[in-house]
Amino acid sequence: MCLKTLVVTRLRFMKLIQLIKEMGKSDTVHLTDMNEAVAIDGEYTKSLSSHYKGKTALFETKQGTKKLIFSDYKTYFVMNARLAGFTVVVSDELFNQVSKTEKVQTIQMYNVQDEKHAEQLTEKMQQLVPETAQLDSFYATYKAGMEAKGMLIFMGAFLGLVFLLATGSVIYFKQLTEATADRERYVILQKIGVKKKEIKASIAKQIFFVFAMPLVIGIAHSTVALTALSNLAGLDLAMPVFISMCVYTVIYTIYYFLTVSSYSKIVMEQP
Repeated sequence: MCLKTLVVTRLRFMKLIQLIKEMGKSDTVHLTDMNEAVAIDGEYTKSLSSHYKGKTALFETKQGTKKLIFSDYKTYFVMNARLAGFTVVVSDELFNQVSKTEKVQTIQMYNVQDEKHAEQLTEKMQQLVPETAQLDSFYATYKAGMEAKGMLIFMGAFLGLVFLLATGSVIYFKQLTEATADRERYVILQKIGVKKKEIKASIAKQIFFVFAMPLVIGIAHSTVALTALSNLAGLDLAMPVFISMCVYTVIYTIYYFLTVSSYSKIVMEQP
């Protein structure tokens, strides 16, 4: 792996220890050699990301190519993702050596309480920050992420609802068409003494399988697909998926009872 092709933030070892403590984590990090490094990858996923421990990387500098050996890696951010999506922690000795010829960027961080609602504070700080500096706040990142996820959830729910209503309507009208065609058979059953209650029970069982099969297959297919997506993207989609399945089941149930009622009225209607 060549770090020349990556957007990398180099972090001094002692600064990492301080940041980990400030975050309230009990992790310990050890660097026993100047060429050892620790990878910080907050977007780490088992299916896509590299298992950094034990891997080597070439680090291009004006002093030449440095060889780094990853002794450990952390799967959480120690700085805002937009400022340091992938961070390489090096020893203080290597940092001091490389910083003599490389450009060093200073990042100041502040721990804000109730950061999800810090809109006014973010706006005031934006006004104070000079144009040459870059400000990245938790609130701005959180807001942008929620807006993007909200739009995706809305689009997915809307399209799913449209297809669900279309499927339910197709099944509903198909069953009514069959009811009209089979009406004479049910009239004969009534004439030979079959009770209306028994006929309605038979209709309910028949239509139940018609609605149950698409629902069960759809839920099973969605569960497999969304589980794969959750593992691939590293997202927890359990609650949104559960809620959407409950909503779809309720809508299908309404279609089911409506179809049973309409079907029964057609076949029970006196000629």
